[in-house]
Amino acid sequence: MSRGPKISPCRPARGGSWAAEREPLYPAFLAGVLSASRSARAIQVAQCAVGALSVWLFFFLARRLLDERGALLAAALFALHPQYLFYAATPMRETFQAALLLLGFLALSRAAAAPSARAYALAGAAAALAPLTNSAFLPWALGAAPLGVLWVHRGRREALVWAAAFLAAAAPLYGTWVARNYARFDTLVLGATTGGGGNLYMYLIIPNDVAGTPEQTRLAEADPVLRELAGLGLSHVESDRWLYKKAVARIAREPGRFLGLCAGRFVKLWRPIPYKRDYGHNW
Repeated sequence: MSRGPKISPCRPARGGSWAAEREPLYPAFLAGVLSASRSARAIQVAQCAVGALSVWLFFFLARRLLDERGALLAAALFALHPQYLFYAATPMRETFQAALLLLGFLALSRAAAAPSARAYALAGAAAALAPLTNSAFLPWALGAAPLGVLWVHRGRREALVWAAAFLAAAAPLYGTWVARNYARFDTLVLGATTGGGGNLYMYLIIPNDVAGTPEQTRLAEADPVLRELAGLGLSHVESDRWLYKKAVARIAREPGRFLGLCAGRFVKLWRPIPYKRDYGHNW
């Protein structure tokens, strides 16, 4: 990445093709850093700066719930979390998306404290940034958050107006990505084509205790469904949808095993000390 040509996140690289393998904001962030310095160290510095900003955002958010001493302690624990430190040093989107998610939470809390249509419109715009980095946050930004606005201000006539102002800002901003994908692929792609189907199916065939190890590669290469997919010649969009259907069918056949995998993954995700794994594989 540090030695290659400058790559625009919006246009295909030379010899490449249009894709939606990743939501747009983090690639745009990397492109901005690399346009200033073609150095992997520059990416680390930028990541750490975003991480430091996140600690301040976390502090300001915590201070709305706790006193200043409690907020400082909470921010210190957040800043020193081992996995947070790990991701700050890698060219992965976790640190960047954490900052945008905290920004959305902070904007929402400020709007709730001093509600107005303008405040909630700004909060909606801020909330749309996290799913533009990772569409896993889309149900929060366009679902849970506006419902939360209605619940927090239940009994007030303005609640519906404020929730509508939130959605009026959030939906069109995120919609630019959906519109771009529809224009390029002539089909609906809400998030990224390396998301739902691919990750869901891979998670079903890779046990928690071998994810991120060489055994994962061996299991993936031996899997009959993935071997069948390799010979179909499908596009990224078609491949993701094909794998999603296969994953849903497998879950329907083995619902108990799926629930067990979910429980194990939850425990693994919240383990305070990182495993010795290749964290390019997050499942």
